[in-house]
Amino acid sequence: MRTKTNVTAVFTVLTAAAGQGYIGSLAQLVALGSIMQFSRDNEREADEIGFELMVRAGYDPREAAKVWEALVRERRAGKDSEPLIFFATHPPTDERIDTLKELARKTYTPDRDWTDGRQAYLKTVRPLRATLLRDELRLRDFTRTQVLLARLLAAEPASGQLHFFQGELYRLRNDDGDHARALESYERALATGGAPPETNRAAGLLLMRRGERDRARAAFDRYLTETPDAEDKSMIHAYLEQLR
Repeated sequence: MRTKTNVTAVFTVLTAAAGQGYIGSLAQLVALGSIMQFSRDNEREADEIGFELMVRAGYDPREAAKVWEALVRERRAGKDSEPLIFFATHPPTDERIDTLKELARKTYTPDRDWTDGRQAYLKTVRPLRATLLRDELRLRDFTRTQVLLARLLAAEPASGQLHFFQGELYRLRNDDGDHARALESYERALATGGAPPETNRAAGLLLMRRGERDRARAAFDRYLTETPDAEDKSMIHAYLEQLR
């Protein structure tokens, strides 16, 4: 990169002195494309080496492309744009997916004991997942987050935690009918088990807004029972006073 940029800088000065400055600008563009091409080739090599290490460790080679396909669905839902290939530092995603699928086709054999590593991954990530999902919702890219939640819920349909965050997405998005959808998700979260304590608080606030006083009061009572030391308990007590 240093060599190419130095040569291009000297060439640009000379062409400018000769009154042909546009040629120097074209040279800079060509040099930039050359540098990016070098980076893309490095990334292709990294993909192949990463795939080889994954297979050597016993991971199912068919899973590699699935990670990229999930990312593509999220990116397209978020309407992210890919850079022009001339300026891209990485190969096109579709190319990477096709390459990984072809490598898997050549590598996978049914007689080997492969693993997808899912259980070990979930054991590590689950303690962090609530924090990660809260951060995801703060981005307010609801279409993209919905793709993520749909994928997680398809794998864990009985997760109270995931149904709670689905309800939070509806609540924050606040489109027509979203409050009803949020309440339905909160109720499903509580019914399936494993919902965080704030599910009752969130449901109580929606019920209070809908004028369902008895149900709102019951939800707030459950919240205080589960979290007697909640930082917002004074506010919840004030709500309960309003509902009497």
